[in-house]
Amino acid sequence: TPLVFTILRVHMQLLIPISHMRKLMIASLVLVSTLTCAIAQDIGIAFSILIPGNFQDEDLDKFNFPAYGWLALVAKDGRWELMPTKVSIENQVVTSNYDKAIALLHERSLTPGKVDTPNMKFSGERRRLFRDDPGTIKMNYKGMEYGLTMNKSGKITLYNSVLSTTLEEVRLGASLVWAGDLDKDGKLDLIIETETENNATYCLFLSAAAGEKSLVKKVGCQFYSG
Repeated sequence: TPLVFTILRVHMQLLIPISHMRKLMIASLVLVSTLTCAIAQDIGIAFSILIPGNFQDEDLDKFNFPAYGWLALVAKDGRWELMPTKVSIENQVVTSNYDKAIALLHERSLTPGKVDTPNMKFSGERRRLFRDDPGTIKMNYKGMEYGLTMNKSGKITLYNSVLSTTLEEVRLGASLVWAGDLDKDGKLDLIIETETENNATYCLFLSAAAGEKSLVKKVGCQFYSG
């Protein structure tokens, strides 16, 4: 009847906007989720590594560093471990719950627990490479021979019997801060300090992020002046 058809038309006219509104809400939720993931990824990259100790205001005042989500790389009971920790940055000093942490890491692919290392000690004086006196730091890890070398042009390279990967090119020199399996994939990871006359940069290199054609990939750095 005319009344029934009129009611049906009105009902359909109401359903169409509701349908569009639902689609708009779903699209908005997808966009928010995507942006949230992007922000999380950016945070993971921006705050991958900090070295405990003093810093200059201009080095860290650009960032609002998260207090939580960090892992401290510490020597414990004769072995190296990644331990969950809170990071504090006050009065130009970076600290955590672990006074003797060699590095503080904020990288989602890393998990707490024991980490294997080559037969090397990473305390006291560091193993260093100089541009004006090229050399090689050799390491044996799980039956694989690795070499970390620098040539006269300042190019730093990590190699084994299968692959060779250029890490950095520096003006002065570099130090091996730590080497071992941080991401627990059975391959070598590195923390490297590169130097100029007045500055230092600490970078985290992970093997799990490198793909098949490289040994490691740089996932984050922190710059220190002074």
